[in-house]
Amino acid sequence: MKQQNKGFTLIEMVVVIVVLGVLVAVATPKFINLKRDAHVTSLQTIEGSLQSANALIFTKAVLQGAEKVGRANPRRRDLGQVQLDDTTVVQTNFGYLSNSGRNDNRSIANLETILNVDSITRLRNNRTVAASGFGMDAKNRNEFHFFPAGFNRTQLCRLEYESAQAPGEQPQYRVITDDC
Repeated sequence: MKQQNKGFTLIEMVVVIVVLGVLVAVATPKFINLKRDAHVTSLQTIEGSLQSANALIFTKAVLQGAEKVGRANPRRRDLGQVQLDDTTVVQTNFGYLSNSGRNDNRSIANLETILNVDSITRLRNNRTVAASGFGMDAKNRNEFHFFPAGFNRTQLCRLEYESAQAPGEQPQYRVITDDC
């Protein structure tokens, strides 16, 4: 009686490994988009930092009697101010963080301090991008947008922040990730 070997030959094993390797190489990019995930996570992180900072700012605004000072009209200039520490004074609208002017350098410096980020770049036009950190564009005195590094203000990869519009209202946060 002749004995038969059971199992796979070396050539069959190599073919299976090559086919699996090709499938992994083709399918992996569709399931794992690490760059997009990193951009979305950075926007969610800045959103959480902004929410935490706003909680602190509102608490200080209440203690300093500035929670009802503000304006619903973004063109009016009567903003509140909150002294956070010896060197940081922020503009507020009904107790929450606001912008003192369109892309004001002082606002950007305050945001870097408040959010504890290394750099926020003022986006001056549609071609400007932040090389590192975040880009910021102020739509008006009530609303600003944060962009991850490498994005300009026309792209839909941003955190939109709108300060409170009346006493007792909360600020609005919107993470837009269509182009991330």
